Amino acid sequence: MQEKQPSELLERDIRQLLIEGPSAEVVCEKLIEKYGNTALTRAEFEILSVFFLRVGNYIKLNELLTRAVSRNLAIPWGHYCESIFSSTQIIPGQVKTALIEGATEQRQLHELSRSHFLDQFDESLPTKRKERRELQQKKHLEKKQEMLIQAETLRSQGLYENEGKLLERMRRFFPDDPEVAKQLNKRKQQLALGVLNDSQAVPETKKTRRKPPSRIEKLDPESLKILSTVLQRMNEALGEIGDEELKKDFMIAHLMWENYEASLSFMPELENTQSAEWLRLELLLAARRYVDLLNELIIVESKWSKDPEATFGILYLRAQALWGLGQSVPALKILESIQAVRPNYRACSALLAEWREELL
Repeated sequence: MQEKQPSELLERDIRQLLIEGPSAEVVCEKLIEKYGNTALTRAEFEILSVFFLRVGNYIKLNELLTRAVSRNLAIPWGHYCESIFSSTQIIPGQVKTALIEGATEQRQLHELSRSHFLDQFDESLPTKRKERRELQQKKHLEKKQEMLIQAETLRSQGLYENEGKLLERMRRFFPDDPEVAKQLNKRKQQLALGVLNDSQAVPETKKTRRKPPSRIEKLDPESLKILSTVLQRMNEALGEIGDEELKKDFMIAHLMWENYEASLSFMPELENTQSAEWLRLELLLAARRYVDLLNELIIVESKWSKDPEATFGILYLRAQALWGLGQSVPALKILESIQAVRPNYRACSALLAEWREELL
């Protein structure tokens, strides 16, 4: 089971206290009692601040964040400013200066700019707010474009159910976006016409599609135990020496033993050549990490888009990953498209014949 993040636990506590507590004021008291002396993260203080501000308990929020500032903890300065200015009508100039200095010291002046209360006191804050808004809009647009590319990739791979789930997520994230609405309408029309039949995401055939077992999978428990000890000793040696050449040697050794997962773990991190990336892709395929392989293929596809040979290699790997995931129809279509352009591509022809035979 996936461990809950601290912020999720905090949100759960607030919900539970709201269910149990007779009033929002009592809930605020209990939250102060529980978290007032805790070294929370800025994100956790953000969650508490939003709750306190929404229920109108500015004084308690002011108390909580003032205590946090005295302990040099990172806080949401915009919310702190809101709590101070909402608690009293008269704010001394030194308090305003302290707010700006504190936020600057934590490099959070852009967060302080979320509040309008200090605009006349510091002319740079409206500019910071504008920059923050533009940055958020840019990230929003980049996220949308990234998700649209993912949806297009899933569609091209015949993963229509996954595409549908992604588009539904996009509908929630970008409810009024015309591009997202266009994609959803297009999918709705294709579903109505039967273009995206569930039959296209073909389930596993009766015949197994698993590759023959590797050497590692053939080993008995005792041999596996020995190999595990060897792997542990290799990691210890690297921890002591930290030699990149030794790391390569270990990677090659595990590759020869067909221990692909271990071989992947020894891939040199700093080596960013095309041959090294091809090796990693091949290892992901050999280790049957098909989803990881598909994700990485999307990245290298854009990097090597001007290299025709690389394009065919990427398509060949993508077909094998889809086949491994049980997506036989799109996998076959990819190989057929390669064969149509490269009829002398022997590996492709042989694999295509093998798959067709399996489907008989």
